[in-house]
Amino acid sequence: MTTCAIIWYRRDLRLADLPVILAAADSADTALVMTLVEIPQLCSPKFPSLGRSVA
Repeated sequence: MTTCAIIWYRRDLRLADLPVILAAADSADTALVMTLVEIPQLCSPKFPSLGRSVA
């Protein structure tokens, strides 16, 4: 039976998250890493250049 590990980040992916991704890849046949980026989040002052291109 094939196994799949799913890692879902709601906000941002950081370098410190790499051990989680590596552990998932080691424990399953397939690892799927997903992130959810919300448009209002991109338009925040934290991402000024992205906010202009999305708006």
